[in-house]
Amino acid sequence: MSWRVDSVTRAGSQCVDEEGNLVTLGLVYPEGSRDNLPHDSLAALLGLEPVAPTPAKLRGVAQREQLVEVFDLDGGGTCWLDWTESPQADDLVAKVKQASAVVREEGRLLVVSGLVAIGPDDDYDSLPALGAAMIRLRVDQWLGVGVEAKALATQVGLEGSWDGESLWLEQAQKAYDYIREWPQSNDVVLIIGHRFGELPGVLALLGVTP
Repeated sequence: MSWRVDSVTRAGSQCVDEEGNLVTLGLVYPEGSRDNLPHDSLAALLGLEPVAPTPAKLRGVAQREQLVEVFDLDGGGTCWLDWTESPQADDLVAKVKQASAVVREEGRLLVVSGLVAIGPDDDYDSLPALGAAMIRLRVDQWLGVGVEAKALATQVGLEGSWDGESLWLEQAQKAYDYIREWPQSNDVVLIIGHRFGELPGVLALLGVTP
């Protein structure tokens, strides 16, 4: 049995099988995979037959395939946790574009960022270009976590933060407290960044373990 991605919602990618059955997974696939998933058989990989995948199994797939994992936050809202090992500028733009689209009609988007590298082959190859992209993509709130995320958070602020829409917090605990207080039921919190510095501490406080 094969699957294709039909659409992306707050709850993750909606996949359709060969018989037209629809299942919403707690995973977000890249934009280009809507017609051809990177797996020959998503059902076999996730163990969808005969029972739905467990959160632990979904997390394992998200880590292995470097996808976005989707789960509810205790304080409200939905978390999109990107498992890309070493995200670069273009990875960030692609994920923010997807998250922004699902909250456009109702809800807000908070981006929580650790270090995001800017490579010579990225379309967005400078801090000003990347900061401007975040404003164009209608990020409602930006939160940089740790000293490694300060430069990008500052640049996003320079591009379009007039009332605190771009923040930088040095410590994981303070960032975690902010994440718990910020979202409402229709909001999405996208977490992305290299797994060092303060970001792993935020994930640990959220109860996320690799």
